[in-house]
Amino acid sequence: TNKMVKIVAILFLLSAFALFNCSPALPTCYSTRGTAMCVGMGSDCTKTPLPGTSEVKIDFPMLQHTINFPCIFASPPVVILDVRGNNDKVYGASLTEVTPSSFSVNVQRVDDIENPDMSCEANYEVCYVALVV
Repeated sequence: TNKMVKIVAILFLLSAFALFNCSPALPTCYSTRGTAMCVGMGSDCTKTPLPGTSEVKIDFPMLQHTINFPCIFASPPVVILDVRGNNDKVYGASLTEVTPSSFSVNVQRVDDIENPDMSCEANYEVCYVALVV
C-alpha cells in the first residue's frame, strides 16, 4: 500500500541518515525531498553556585530550541528526531512546531537510573531526518 511505501522510505532514511543532506548553496529542498543532520545544542544543564560553599547546584531544565533546515521545503516535512549525549545520558524530546523552514523541539534530560551521572553534557545534539512524503 501507499502508506507502507512511505514507512519504508522513512526507515530507509533513518538507516542512511546523511544520504539526503541539502547543499548549503541550495535555497530550497524541492529537488531533494529531504535532509538529515545533527545540530549541537550546547549544555544540557544550569549550574548555580551555592552561597557560602564551594558546591554547585546542577539542574536539568526543559530546554526549547528552534532548528532551521539548511533549505526550505515546499510544505512542512515529517521530522523524526533523536537526542544524543554521552551513552549514559537519557533525554526526552517533543516536537512543538514544524514549518517548511524550521522545527521547534523541547528537550529535557530524564536520567532515571540507580546511580545517575549528574555531570553536565557539554554539547548534546539534536539529530533529525526531515522528509516530504
